[in-house]
Amino acid sequence: VCRSYYESGQVSIETPYIMDKINGIERSYFESGQVRYERPYSDDMRHGIQKEYRESGVLYVETPYTNGEYNGVIKIYYDSEHLSHETPYINGVLEGIEKDYNDSSWVLVYEKSWTNNELNGTTKYYSSGGCLREENIYDNGEFISSRTYECNY
Repeated sequence: VCRSYYESGQVSIETPYIMDKINGIERSYFESGQVRYERPYSDDMRHGIQKEYRESGVLYVETPYTNGEYNGVIKIYYDSEHLSHETPYINGVLEGIEKDYNDSSWVLVYEKSWTNNELNGTTKYYSSGGCLREENIYDNGEFISSRTYECNY
């Protein structure tokens, strides 16, 4: 294990090595000693779910890796620990439905459909009350049309 330190003497980063390659979970720390991130490695490549934390200790981001590439759904959390954002990847390529959520109401803010790193299909935007207010249609990254809706509360 290789360690780096802050001037205060507190550990900054711990990186595990086996046969001159990073293998295991690398940990970075805030100067307070709280974990900043945990990054799993296999043979020098990120492999597994990387977790990043706020200095308060609250989980901030989960990023799944397979052989060094994003693979799975990246999740970002609010300070309140509620889910803020989901971004799907398959083998390093943005693929699937990206979602963003409102912190105070947990309501979906938008959904975006991705294929091979390009907007494709229907993108939906919602009001703070959860009512569908707009749809945009894309075809392989090219904007096709838009439709707006009235929300009657």
